[in-house]
Amino acid sequence: MAKRGIKCPKCGRAFSMAAHLGRHLSTIHAAQSGRKTARTKAGGRKTPGPAGRTPAGGTGALLRQLQSHQTGLSAQQAALETEIAAVDQAIQAMSGTGAAPPARRSRKGGGSKGVRTGSLTDFVGRVLRRKKRPMTPAEVVQGVKTAGYKTSAKSLPNMVANTLAKMPGVKKVRRGLYQA
Repeated sequence: MAKRGIKCPKCGRAFSMAAHLGRHLSTIHAAQSGRKTARTKAGGRKTPGPAGRTPAGGTGALLRQLQSHQTGLSAQQAALETEIAAVDQAIQAMSGTGAAPPARRSRKGGGSKGVRTGSLTDFVGRVLRRKKRPMTPAEVVQGVKTAGYKTSAKSLPNMVANTLAKMPGVKKVRRGLYQA
């Protein structure tokens, strides 16, 4: 038989599996938290409903606990990010340089909103803005190469076509023609 090492935090009863603890929490301690229990008046277990599911209050309690912990960690993360920004400003002020510190990327926000300088998207945007007329992907490829974009990719026309399709500031005029 398995070792009984998982204890109920409310009554101290030991269980060999976490699932058994979850079932115990939902059936025994649910009444103490104001929820209905899954026991019948005779004390036996309630039979599963038409869907064949049993109540999952134990796992629900664990889920709520994890969500609460995640919320606390997110608040700590936000506080740390503001503190880091304040320290960066102090360093910038003390060093006397006008250069801003490197931008920090947040896990949630997806980073900066602009286009990275020197990227293919940057070069495609520059080429399209320079020419005021609609251009084909082949013309954009030539413009990107003459603008100085360095790549060793053999499929640059495909890369440019995919970039054109995804760029927010680019409008498809008709099939094969794009304009900024």
